[in-house]
Amino acid sequence: SLLKNRKVFQCTHCCHQESVLANTAFHGAKFDLFKILFAIYLFVSSQSGISGTQLAYELEVNVKTACSLLRTLRAIADIENTKELLSGYIDIDAAYLGGIDRGNKRGRGSNKQTVLVAQELEKGKYPGKAFMMPSKSENRKEILEFVQKHIKEGAILHSDKSKTSVLNECYKDIEGNKVLDKEGNPVKKYKYTLSQEKSDKVKNPMKWLHTLVSNLKNEIKGIYHGIPPKFLNMYIAEYTWRYNHRGIRSNKEKMKMLLSKA
Repeated sequence: SLLKNRKVFQCTHCCHQESVLANTAFHGAKFDLFKILFAIYLFVSSQSGISGTQLAYELEVNVKTACSLLRTLRAIADIENTKELLSGYIDIDAAYLGGIDRGNKRGRGSNKQTVLVAQELEKGKYPGKAFMMPSKSENRKEILEFVQKHIKEGAILHSDKSKTSVLNECYKDIEGNKVLDKEGNPVKKYKYTLSQEKSDKVKNPMKWLHTLVSNLKNEIKGIYHGIPPKFLNMYIAEYTWRYNHRGIRSNKEKMKMLLSKA
């Protein structure tokens, strides 16, 4: 039965009391269920995300509490992101996020945060789902980990980065020779097909991936005015979730999606 004065449920046999938020991602929250549901609605209905300051104003709570709730919602969105793997034709590249760093090196080798990006291409030309992952550096080990975590085996990967060549590695025998199959072809360690092609101003084979990264940078500057590095992975999880579910117009369906993971 519901105890209205404490807003908890009590068992009629053992008198054990439990909150409706117990064993959920919102366990221990200091505000009621209505504000949580309202926060989820604002989270899914805002086209480009909502800042902690704006959410605090809408919920009538302090900014610290609102930011904590946003981090919880982003963590739930990150769980939803891992439900499916990219397949088919995939563009893969690295982006570099950070403010203006005048006089120093740009791109690879700079002090900016490296983010690995994979963009699925439906029918080889239309933008599908995407995944992003902050990385300490653009090294072979982290690229391999990113690909194996988010991309289904058998996918055709396109990249203009030399370090993705790790995906073309083959098994070797004790003498260092490549192991061949029955047809005389080298046996690859990883079941991906890698094609590398340089892009220029006229031909840009990864235009959808570059558009994706450009929109990410604009949202960070325009809505959040910068993000602390320790929270970047959670913001990227939210951005990825919004992008991958951009075809769902119903906010009700998006709310149900997040609540089922909470």
